[in-house]
Parts: sequence; structure tokens; C-alpha cells
Amino acid sequence: QGEPAGGARHDRRHRRGVVRDYAAQGDLNSLAAYLGEDGPVTGPTRVVCCGHPILNMLLSNFVERARAEGIRFTAYADVPDMLPFEGPDLFALCANLLENAIEAASPLPKEKRWIDAGIRQVSGTVTITVDNAFDGSIHERSGELLSRKRLGQPGIGTASVRRITQSYGGTVAFHWESTDQGGAFHAAVLLPLGKGGKEDA
Repeated sequence: QGEPAGGARHDRRHRRGVVRDYAAQGDLNSLAAYLGEDGPVTGPTRVVCCGHPILNMLLSNFVERARAEGIRFTAYADVPDMLPFEGPDLFALCANLLENAIEAASPLPKEKRWIDAGIRQVSGTVTITVDNAFDGSIHERSGELLSRKRLGQPGIGTASVRRITQSYGGTVAFHWESTDQGGAFHAAVLLPLGKGGKEDA
């Protein structure tokens, strides 16, 4: 019972961030699109990563954050301008993955900090992948990833990713390689296209 409430608060924090960013830029068209209003999206963005307004805003934010943390960040996005997923869900899903990646990579020595992210449409699905460096230490219980901040508790971000992905009939997988010198963490989400929206909870 506690996780969905905590996950919802976690997602709302990300959503408030994108609303503040659109408002600060005066990009009311993109803000309207994010909130689910119809109409063209033509406002400015800091970094052009792809044509999809929400993903472009998200990636431009994280490019800047990674740069500030000294993390080598590479991103590839190749998706249509319109996708059949609710804007806040798509944003929260991707933001949680990238937030976790930055938190994992930033404590490492600068030369070992890296994140590779990809969002692409492949064979009737949208595939989201985020790979990142981390210190090689994983906390898990019965296959469930645990939070580093809330010891012994499930990670809110990864739980939110699972919940949103499953609501669209998608799949999510996390795996990692660890050595004494550190490790690489991999997250992959597959969201099917053409299913007609979210499934009933």
C-alpha cells in the first residue's frame, strides 16, 4: 500500500520540475501539450534531441545536469513527434531512469562517470534503454532492487518505472555487471504501440 503513494509523490516531483521548466521558458504551447491539451507545439527548447516535446525537454534537462556533474552523457532519440502514452507517465518513467543513473554515476571518480540513454521505435514498440556506471554495489531482496536512501525499502524510482510500464502492457528489465573496479547498470523498457492506451489497474 505504501509504495504507490510514495511512488506518486516521487513522480509528482518530476512533473512539477517539467512544468516549472516550461513556465520559466515561457513555452506555453509545450506546457499545454504536456498537460494533455490539443494543439501545436512550437516553443523553444535549450537542446534539440528529438522532435517529441516532452522527451526533448527531459533529455535537454538531463544533458545539462550530467554536464554539471562531470558525467559523460550520450543520448539517442528516434521516435515520432506524437506517442500514444500520457505525457506525465512518459516523463515520469524516463525521468526516474535518468535520475537513478545520475545518482549512481556522480559519486564515482570523474573519469569513470558515464551514462548512455536511448529512446527509439522498433517493430511496434518504443524501447527505452539507460546504461550507466555505478560503484558495483547492488542492494536487492528476492529480485527486487532496494533503495540506497531508504535502507531495506524498495527503490521508489524503479518501482514507479515498473508500475507505469505494466500499466501500458509493457515489460521492464534491470541487470548489471559488477567488478572490484565498479560496474555497469542496464535498464530496458519496452512499451507496445497501438494497444489503445493504459490498461485498467
